[in-house]
Amino acid sequence: MLRTAWWWFVTFVTLVIIDDLTYGPFYWVLGAFIGPVAAVIAFVVYVVAQLFLINRGVRDEPGRIARWLLDRLMLTRKKTEVAKREAVLHERVTGVVLAVVLAPIIGGVLPALLLHKRGWSQGAVTRVGMVTSVIYAVEFSLLHGYIPSQII
Repeated sequence: MLRTAWWWFVTFVTLVIIDDLTYGPFYWVLGAFIGPVAAVIAFVVYVVAQLFLINRGVRDEPGRIARWLLDRLMLTRKKTEVAKREAVLHERVTGVVLAVVLAPIIGGVLPALLLHKRGWSQGAVTRVGMVTSVIYAVEFSLLHGYIPSQII
């Protein structure tokens, strides 16, 4: 049981840190210069980028830039235990409620695209994606735009 708990912890840390360490430092630095406005910029950028990726991700051919970004979202994990647990989280996204609940952990794009993969219509996926994108953008902008600007 302790081993299982450990691997779930590692999985959550991995999922949170990937995006945070990739894009978070940019907003930390931005926050040092422009204060809480960095949070607003992070929010807007994240909502727009996620909606773009959802819109492109439901197409047969998303385009070169979108394909590259979408491939980064669905990286293969080196640790088998983490990959198994991430797959469990992805399998849980079967409806709106779980898509919304898991958005802070797996982001705003993946829940919508997972629903599309399960046969949801493009319109339904876009509507769910609007909600999950806003949820994730709020989380990201608070953690990497607002809070650091108050500390620095």
